Amino acid sequence: MPSNLTHWCRNCNVHHPLHLVCTCGRAEDTPDAEVESLVCPICFTTELEELEEFGDEQ
Repeated sequence: MPSNLTHWCRNCNVHHPLHLVCTCGRAEDTPDAEVESLVCPICFTTELEELEEFGDEQ
Protein backbone atom coordinates (compact mmCIF):
# COMPACT_ATOMS: atom_id res chain seq x y z
CA MET A 1 0.00 0.00 0.00
CA PRO A 2 1.67 3.27 -1.08
CA SER A 3 1.91 6.08 1.44
CA ASN A 4 0.53 9.50 0.65
CA LEU A 5 3.22 11.13 2.81
CA THR A 6 5.63 12.78 0.41
CA HIS A 7 7.65 15.28 2.44
CA TRP A 8 9.44 15.49 5.79
CA CYS A 9 9.98 18.73 7.70
CA ARG A 10 13.53 18.89 9.07
CA ASN A 11 12.51 21.61 11.52
CA CYS A 12 9.54 20.01 13.33
CA ASN A 13 10.24 16.37 12.29
CA VAL A 14 6.73 15.74 10.89
CA HIS A 15 5.74 14.01 7.62
CA HIS A 16 3.17 15.60 5.29
CA PRO A 17 1.40 14.84 1.99
CA LEU A 18 2.22 17.09 -0.96
CA HIS A 19 -1.13 18.90 -0.95
CA LEU A 20 -0.42 20.26 2.55
CA VAL A 21 3.10 21.54 1.84
CA CYS A 22 2.56 22.98 -1.63
CA THR A 23 1.62 26.66 -1.79
CA CYS A 24 1.41 29.13 -4.65
CA GLY A 25 2.20 32.80 -4.49
CA ARG A 26 3.00 35.70 -6.76
CA ALA A 27 6.42 35.82 -8.33
CA GLU A 28 8.21 39.02 -7.36
CA ASP A 29 9.80 39.58 -10.76
CA THR A 30 6.67 38.98 -12.83
CA PRO A 31 3.36 40.20 -11.37
CA ASP A 32 1.26 37.95 -13.63
CA ALA A 33 3.19 34.76 -12.82
CA GLU A 34 2.86 32.47 -9.83
CA VAL A 35 5.60 30.54 -8.08
CA GLU A 36 5.14 27.23 -6.27
CA SER A 37 6.97 26.72 -2.99
CA LEU A 38 6.99 24.05 -0.29
CA VAL A 39 6.16 25.25 3.22
CA CYS A 40 5.50 23.17 6.35
CA PRO A 41 1.87 23.69 7.46
CA ILE A 42 2.88 23.37 11.13
CA CYS A 43 6.02 25.48 11.61
CA PHE A 44 5.98 27.37 8.26
CA THR A 45 9.60 26.59 7.42
CA THR A 46 10.80 25.79 3.92
CA GLU A 47 13.21 23.12 5.23
CA LEU A 48 11.38 20.18 3.65
CA GLU A 49 12.80 17.06 2.07
CA GLU A 50 11.03 14.89 -0.45
CA LEU A 51 10.68 11.31 0.79
CA GLU A 52 12.02 8.42 -1.26
CA GLU A 53 9.82 5.41 -1.96
CA PHE A 54 11.04 2.10 -0.64
CA GLY A 55 10.23 -1.30 -2.13
CA ASP A 56 8.86 -4.33 -0.30
CA GLU A 57 12.38 -5.72 0.16
CA GLN A 58 12.88 -3.93 3.48
